[in-house]
Amino acid sequence: MVKMRALWAFGAMLIGLQLLVYLGLLVWPGRTDLQGAMMRFSDWQATGALAVQIFALLPLLMVLAWQLRRHTQARLLLLGTLILSGALVVCAWFELWLIQAALTDLINMGDRAQQLVVLRWAEAALAVAAAITLRLSYVSRGL
Repeated sequence: MVKMRALWAFGAMLIGLQLLVYLGLLVWPGRTDLQGAMMRFSDWQATGALAVQIFALLPLLMVLAWQLRRHTQARLLLLGTLILSGALVVCAWFELWLIQAALTDLINMGDRAQQLVVLRWAEAALAVAAAITLRLSYVSRGL
């Protein structure tokens, strides 16, 4: 029982840090041009968020989902958190592709910068949704 609480607390801490990073990068840097997107991506890389998501958060969520075999609703919500956190990892690669495409295609650079701004908001929304579904999963396991 204590081990499961510790795993839930660690998962909540990792999801909270993920939320903090993505909400922080939503407002900083305030620039919406390509230079701001490149600064944001380099700062995101410096946080180590991708490594934590891939090597700590996703396996932890899988272990928690495996432990919830009897709680179907909690397990589905936890799998939703897993999918949302995995989508954030995919968004990082998509963001890198958009930056590379903007640097190689100078004609559509403004369009790519706008797409990067939309992606920034989408990442923040995914992080908020992952935090909410993790909390709902924790509460529903007690029902």
